[in-house]
Amino acid sequence: MRSLFRQLTLLSVCLFTTSLLSAFTCQAQTYNPVIQNQATTWAKPAVLLTAFALNKPAQVLDLDDVSQGFARELARRLENSQQFMVRVSPDLLSLDWQQTVPPPAKLLQQLSAYYGSRFIIAGEVRNAGSKIETNLFGLTKKETRAIEVEIRLYDASQGRLISRYDLARSVTSDIQVDVAVGRSHVFGGAAFVSTPYGKAIADLIDEAAQLVTANMLEQK
Repeated sequence: MRSLFRQLTLLSVCLFTTSLLSAFTCQAQTYNPVIQNQATTWAKPAVLLTAFALNKPAQVLDLDDVSQGFARELARRLENSQQFMVRVSPDLLSLDWQQTVPPPAKLLQQLSAYYGSRFIIAGEVRNAGSKIETNLFGLTKKETRAIEVEIRLYDASQGRLISRYDLARSVTSDIQVDVAVGRSHVFGGAAFVSTPYGKAIADLIDEAAQLVTANMLEQK
């Protein structure tokens, strides 16, 4: 997984050698909507979503494309709202995801200029682990699996953090419920969401989309 922070030098060179539009076409992945009114679309606030960091990769071995999938599914929901120009990067905002050390304001402002996006959304899957409980005699067991995600919304043009969201869901197994998903299910797809744990993740992303949408629309 590459880091936008470590590519900053290359990004700066590209800014001076190519136009913003051609640079974005070459370097970034754009979530492509069907544009009926280009002037209106480009007037919408632009937001860049980066890949999500994984705190414990071993916990998500049964999930397909988690890092890219979270960003992609959140982007799809924002795009469906028809209120933003949405762009997606396959790179992490930083390889060193440190909760107490925010990205430098200069980095955020340079990325804002390079990608033409006012807002940047970055996140981390903090926990996707399971806890197993057994009864007194060990005859039955119950497994509870959590999904805990931190999402940060930045006003990149101003180099500042707008808000941080700590979101969580959980699923508990019984005879009919399995807390695993399976890598054969595409992240966010119908088969993925048909599983209890996949549905919990989809609900969490729905909540995240509502929160960041409200906060972005509040910004002047």
